[in-house]
Amino acid sequence: MRKSMQSFVFKMGRSKKEKVDPVKIVPDGTRDPELIGFIQGIMPGSIQEYRVAKALDRLGIRYQYQVEIGGGRTVRGGQIVDFVAYTYPLPTPIQIFGEYWHKSSILERFKDIEIKRYFNHQVADTVALYSNLLDTAENTYNVVKEALQ
Repeated sequence: MRKSMQSFVFKMGRSKKEKVDPVKIVPDGTRDPELIGFIQGIMPGSIQEYRVAKALDRLGIRYQYQVEIGGGRTVRGGQIVDFVAYTYPLPTPIQIFGEYWHKSSILERFKDIEIKRYFNHQVADTVALYSNLLDTAENTYNVVKEALQ
């Protein structure tokens, strides 16, 4: 008799529902600590994500934070879209790219294709926001406003 193969899925990173107390983070180039809070009940992975959420709130744009695509981090090939902004006429996926992890434009293009495929091509092109441009709340607001309008 042959035993059937059973596949296992392992979770990586922190759980989406994990609650963590807000912490003060001093971003590079600033003197005063900036208080980071939750985004839709989730502790953000970076100060830049928090700033983008606040910019979207300030612009009055509804959004969803940390949207799993193709199984998210639990499935090989899956990914997490940082934000899906509900813009007109189509929702706009927003990815925040840091210098270390996201250097390849080919990788960015591949991710954009996968995101569009997941949403059955009913989304706008993915907006890539680079962390070096999101150094202050005001700069982030201006970058997000320009990218979505």
